[in-house]
Amino acid sequence: MLVKKIIHIISFFIFLIVFTGFSTASANTSISFPVLENIIIEDNPLLKSKPKVYPNPFVSEFTLVMEANDNAKVKLQLHNVIGKHIWSGEEMLQAGSNRFTYTFDNIENGIYYLTIIHGDNKKTQKIVKK
Repeated sequence: MLVKKIIHIISFFIFLIVFTGFSTASANTSISFPVLENIIIEDNPLLKSKPKVYPNPFVSEFTLVMEANDNAKVKLQLHNVIGKHIWSGEEMLQAGSNRFTYTFDNIENGIYYLTIIHGDNKKTQKIVKK
């Protein structure tokens, strides 16, 4: 959604350049652009804030807390520090606070990245297993 809005803004400036005679401008011609004030580009993310993981570091299990603006399904991916895929899952979020607990007894101690994916939006949280 953010990309579409940026494309619309760029298209607007191209329209101004083309239809204000820029193609016939000389080296001494100045071009002024209108000042667009108070433009707010809303990305409207699903999550209200950064996801929280505790305890972090964890021994065998951790809890993921997400504050959602709406009901939605999210995909979860866990990768190690070199990018190797460790685990994938899905959760159905409800508007408001969501809490999920995961157990990972079978992975090595180290640094991992938990990515929450909803459409084009991704949020990644670094977690440590000790």
